Amino acid sequence: MVFFCIWHKNPLLSGYILHNISLSLSKIIKVYSRFIKQM
Repeated sequence: MVFFCIWHKNPLLSGYILHNISLSLSKIIKVYSRFIKQM
């Protein structure tokens, strides 16, 4: 609900935050997959 209000008031900022979250998630997934391959 709070996030929706922020998104409604400032879509650019929320888009930037979502972009950063997706980037960090992809980095974590890459590291995790490498870790699984090494085991």
